[in-house]
Amino acid sequence: MADDANELQRIAQLIDRGDVRAAKHALKPIYQRRRQEAPVLYLVARVNEASDRADLAERIYRDLLKSGDVPPQIITKARQGLQRLEVRDRLRRKERIASAKLTKPDRLGLLILEATPAERRRDLAQAIARILDIDPYTARLQLQTHGWRLYRIGDFATLDVYGRDLRRAGVKTFWVDRSEIDTIEVFCVDYLAQVEPQCVVVCRDSSGQAGRLEFDYAEVARQVRGGVPFFIDAVSYDISKQDKDKVKRKPEIRDFVQLFDLHLPDRRCILRFCDRSYRFDQGAIFTTEQLEREQKGLKASTATTRINWNGLLKAVDRLCPTAKVWRDFTPFAETAIDYYSLMSGIVSHVEISRSQPSNWDPAFQLYSTLVWLRESEIF
Repeated sequence: MADDANELQRIAQLIDRGDVRAAKHALKPIYQRRRQEAPVLYLVARVNEASDRADLAERIYRDLLKSGDVPPQIITKARQGLQRLEVRDRLRRKERIASAKLTKPDRLGLLILEATPAERRRDLAQAIARILDIDPYTARLQLQTHGWRLYRIGDFATLDVYGRDLRRAGVKTFWVDRSEIDTIEVFCVDYLAQVEPQCVVVCRDSSGQAGRLEFDYAEVARQVRGGVPFFIDAVSYDISKQDKDKVKRKPEIRDFVQLFDLHLPDRRCILRFCDRSYRFDQGAIFTTEQLEREQKGLKASTATTRINWNGLLKAVDRLCPTAKVWRDFTPFAETAIDYYSLMSGIVSHVEISRSQPSNWDPAFQLYSTLVWLRESEIF
């Protein structure tokens, strides 16, 4: 044992001098005999650190810190090893960001965090904290168990480096160039003129030009569904104040406007349906209630509009059985609507008559196009 202790000290000196090959060769037989012992594992981490195998070195250092029977001096050295790795990682990341900015200057980007399993939140929060240089508690608060979070907007070159490092650490994330969001054509659907055997929609482009689009249901790769709140100015009274101050108005949610998109990748377009603007009095009929009211010449009420809308959704599900359906718009929107500068530059293609603009409308456009880009691997 004394001989091994002396040999371990000699191996540490070899690593300090930069003779990693000799250290690795000398360490191998000792590791085979004493692979579970902390001093040996620490030197294995040192060899990996010196060999630029940072991931493996970090894992061993952290395992040593978690173990309950590690000598205090090894604990101290393991912490110092982690600090060295973090400093080196930070410096290299700065160099990569500077290099990336030379090839991708002046481009705005978005970094999105995907859902994180609850059992992995602690470990992934530590990875995010280390890479983005924030504290682990704050990082953990940014993780969602379902849906996406718009985590950061900024220089695309920087986000590209951060995104790649986060992925290597096991964090599910993606990042996009802001300009990509505007490259997908959106058609607002008035009604379905024909349902089978092919679909024919009457729709309008971004300039308001009306037309017809015919397509096979096999072309539909995805559906994106969600609801945006419809606000009203609610009146309240404060009897504790003078008359002129009693009446107050503040926006309250009255209802949710339902939206869904069909993605046609081969045509590079999105067909957007809205329950407030869809013309149920024209084109295909989806429910018996819709047929009866049409035969009687009655206009659709709010109740029948909801019934007709649900009938339309059921028809789409039946006709597009292989199209993946995305439904987590709301948790994403709650993280996106406060990015006012971003939202103000996005054309929503959501046809709702509002007294005041709402960031929920461009948030749906953003979510749908991000689904498109994520599924198409364009980032």
